[in-house]
Amino acid sequence: MKHTPGPWNMRAFGDSFAAMAGDRRIAYFYGAFSDWPKETAEANARLGAAAPDLLAACVYAIEDIAIGTEAYSMMKAAIAKAEGR
Repeated sequence: MKHTPGPWNMRAFGDSFAAMAGDRRIAYFYGAFSDWPKETAEANARLGAAAPDLLAACVYAIEDIAIGTEAYSMMKAAIAKAEGR
């Protein structure tokens, strides 16, 4: 199964935030109604919204990184995690 296509963005809902694909909520990050401060919920939503872009950058960049380097290993692991492998 593939993830919801990007682009994703971040949207505020009062003290909570969501990673959005168009008008669809992908992930919701609670602020005032959780133990996290509003700023943490917002930072988590920004990271969530960047996920498709980060995955695409890793897939693109891994072609230019030498096999066996730490960066290569980290990117391979991140890509596999994002793809559920």
